[in-house]
Amino acid sequence: MRTLIVLLLGTLIGAAALGGVWAVDRNGEDEQLEVRVSVERLQDGSVEIGLQQRGEDGEWGETKKPERRFLLPETEVGKLKYSSPVVFD
Repeated sequence: MRTLIVLLLGTLIGAAALGGVWAVDRNGEDEQLEVRVSVERLQDGSVEIGLQQRGEDGEWGETKKPERRFLLPETEVGKLKYSSPVVFD
């Protein structure tokens, strides 16, 4: 059951992150930004999330971890939770 919750959480966070990515207009050409969500289950059963952005060189940058990034084991099933914003320079 917890595995299903973790998978659903990762899917929801990924969809939200990708839905929030905007195309950037440079010299009249659209450039698409790529991000990916990291999800890690910790020893205490909580889940920690982060976000990475792919750079122009094709490499993934460091994982940015928002201040509110933990899903506790006792979190109500089916209740949508949000992290704090993540800023990329």
